Amino acid sequence: SKNYVLGNRSLGYWVTAISANASDMSVWIFMGLPMAIYKSDLISAWLAVGLIIFMFINWQIIAKPLREQSEALGCITLSSFIEKKINSHKKGISILLSLSSVFFLTIYISAGIIGLGYLFEQLFGLSYYAGCVFSILAILTYVSIGGFNAICYIDFVQGLFLLSVIILTPSLVIYDYLFTNKFTLLNSPKIDLLSFIPKDFTQVSTALFLVFGWGLGYFGQPHILNKFMAIKNSEEIHKAKLVGTIWQIIALFFAILVGLSAHLFFVKQPENIEMIFVIMTKSLFNPFIASFVLCGILAATISTIDSQVIVAASNISQDIVKIFNKQLSEKFLLYTTRFSVVVICLISLTIALFKISSIHQAVHYCWSGLGCSFGPLLISCLYFKKLNYKYCFISVLVSISIAIFWSYFSTSIPSLIPGFILGILIDRKSTRL
Repeated sequence: SKNYVLGNRSLGYWVTAISANASDMSVWIFMGLPMAIYKSDLISAWLAVGLIIFMFINWQIIAKPLREQSEALGCITLSSFIEKKINSHKKGISILLSLSSVFFLTIYISAGIIGLGYLFEQLFGLSYYAGCVFSILAILTYVSIGGFNAICYIDFVQGLFLLSVIILTPSLVIYDYLFTNKFTLLNSPKIDLLSFIPKDFTQVSTALFLVFGWGLGYFGQPHILNKFMAIKNSEEIHKAKLVGTIWQIIALFFAILVGLSAHLFFVKQPENIEMIFVIMTKSLFNPFIASFVLCGILAATISTIDSQVIVAASNISQDIVKIFNKQLSEKFLLYTTRFSVVVICLISLTIALFKISSIHQAVHYCWSGLGCSFGPLLISCLYFKKLNYKYCFISVLVSISIAIFWSYFSTSIPSLIPGFILGILIDRKSTRL
């Protein structure tokens, strides 16, 4: 079961770097971010700036100590690591974190399935519902059989593939606009490159909220952090950091170009703005090439869903089921994890079939929820000493509650900011007792 969940800590730095970043981006990089840029111009690009800055910090201050300390304590999940670092025989925090992880990851997975349903609908003319079912069956097959190692090596290949794809489409649009006069009959493009620079207090606050409202989430994403725990040699993390950062900068830069180039391409706003990449690709390329390009979205989405599925399933088997009976065999835990994979996929599929929200909204909600749940306490466990169990439990409870209910009280300030700050302050208070 340990090999199935964490791959026996055997990843090389290339696979660690690409799979960690690929499992982060998902369908959001093709649909969510370009939509935000298309609607709001370059002020939304601060979101990408925040992701790059905080992922680099994540590599810098979290990756190595988490890898070394999790191995020393014999932990294969983030929840169990935090529980052992607090050094308490109580299991309330581990159960609370695991339940939070399963809840947010299940919704996160459903957002990816929604994107795949739209892709099958646009690409093959199949119904949205058939696309959702086919997609989850494909993911379910290799995740239930191959486990963590299968996920990471598939993510590595998909990460390289989606990078080449997201470079190709906006580059061709811009080339045609500049050199072939293909778009001369279209309306004048409404692109203001200076919109990236905030001009007043409202825009400054918007930029800061985008940077911190997304960037802080990196410290609490278990499907990314478990890649840090699985690298074979912790001394190679600095190499993985360099590779991963370069990959992320290129991917996000061209995702922004997708949104900008859409202004050159569309005469009027398409009905579903999240589909601008798909529509542009189908128009620019012949069907044979377009099919490969659009599979980049499939690669991006699967590389996130598979990582999230294995994390949520391991939370159930290793952090919930195992707590109630420590004498369970490794074989039983392995089958429990595989069974959990199936259940989580089916629940996520059911949510996706109802299309409860846009992809961008669902991803942001779950990203914030995971960041609030794990981020503050993980940093505290790595860098604070003598944490008090009661205060840490309160910290997790407060942060999770903010992530879930904050949107009912404020729509302008991202929940991740107050949830993260309050969590750190409560944890810090516990060290002074």
